[in-house]
Amino acid sequence: MNIQTPQSFGQLLDKIFQLMRGNFGVLLILMLLFLGPSLVLGVFLQQPNTPMPEWSSLGDPAYWEQWAMEVQQGQFDQTNLSDGVLSLMTLGLSAIGYILALAAVIYLVDANRKEQTPEVAAIVKRSFKKFFPMLGSFLCLYLLLFGGTMVAFLVLGFVVAILAISTGSVAVIMIILLLVALPGFIIMCYFGIRLNFAPAATAMADVCPGISHSWKLTRKNVLRCLGVFLVVSLITGVLGGVLQMLLGYLGVAGAILYIPFGLIFSAVSFVAIAVLFFDLEVRNNAEGLRDMVDSLGD
Repeated sequence: MNIQTPQSFGQLLDKIFQLMRGNFGVLLILMLLFLGPSLVLGVFLQQPNTPMPEWSSLGDPAYWEQWAMEVQQGQFDQTNLSDGVLSLMTLGLSAIGYILALAAVIYLVDANRKEQTPEVAAIVKRSFKKFFPMLGSFLCLYLLLFGGTMVAFLVLGFVVAILAISTGSVAVIMIILLLVALPGFIIMCYFGIRLNFAPAATAMADVCPGISHSWKLTRKNVLRCLGVFLVVSLITGVLGGVLQMLLGYLGVAGAILYIPFGLIFSAVSFVAIAVLFFDLEVRNNAEGLRDMVDSLGD
């Protein structure tokens, strides 16, 4: 699998699906290993006889106030605690599995581009070694994105409040909201793309958190990355939606049948990130060599 030279948009998509086809068995094993437990637990929680945790209630202070009151009055229902614990377990397993699965796919693609035979045991071992550095990278990434989003919402809320007081016109406020929200969404997408490859950089380039490395790699390549992500998301989203709709009539059996499809769609997304990362590395190195040659010529 040649990813040693810069690839065009079409070639990138072709490489993604070539890697999926050529490494389907290994990818499915890795996805089952890292993402399977959280998906199975999620299906178990959706069984009719098992209380389904309300994710939104975990962030509601009233939920925990009622829980504390029941404990004090000796009327505590054990299912309330089990709901919260199982929800947190599912969330934790999903986060851990996502990080390990991404690392594993990056190493799988790396082996393919070096024309090496990928070995599941070696990939798994290498993924676990990089877990904590990648966890730190993800935490920094999401703190930056979440913090920036919160600041943007606070500023937007402040502006809307001033306009509401000064004009009192709902129409004017809505127009300004649309004018501000659209550029805000574009800016969020821009920064999301620029910082998205920080975990991959941590996995491959031994840098943590890898924010600056990702920023450097994506310079002049934001639209290419966005285009690939949009196409992959559209394909997996449409197929996933159709399958969920068809299998939804089967209840729990349908949810179980959907698990392998969900794993495959996740694998496609991870492969897209890995292929783009290595393509950006090649482009960045080539540009660095050109700059060096130009400086020597001067």
